[in-house]
Amino acid sequence: MATSLYDLSVPTFLQTLKAVGGFLDRAAKHCAETRVDPNDFVHARLFDDMAPFHFQIEAAWHHSVWGLEAVKTGAFAPPALVGPVPFAGLQAMIGKAETALEALTRDEVNSWVLLSAFARTCNAISARSSLI
Repeated sequence: MATSLYDLSVPTFLQTLKAVGGFLDRAAKHCAETRVDPNDFVHARLFDDMAPFHFQIEAAWHHSVWGLEAVKTGAFAPPALVGPVPFAGLQAMIGKAETALEALTRDEVNSWVLLSAFARTCNAISARSSLI
């Protein structure tokens, strides 16, 4: 059996998003038990030169949902970064990403392979014709 675009993308992205959602839920539970404000983590960085936590969560959303959208359209064009949001907003972001990916069907995603190839061909033709 051949490996499909769906097989290579959606289950992997869902596994990652569910893991992220799981550690966010565990963090929220821990914060509630220890009376720590989970919003204190929104700007946290493990290293000084690392992007803040909220960016890491947003990147997981963009690279899963909008990565697949790029395959469909031929261009990676995620929405603008939201920036710092409350911890619950980060949880919601991951939840929305899971919902979006779970709504995709195997046939739908696999059909994008042809769309993506067509878009690349059109872009190449357009680029060549502008050189003439």
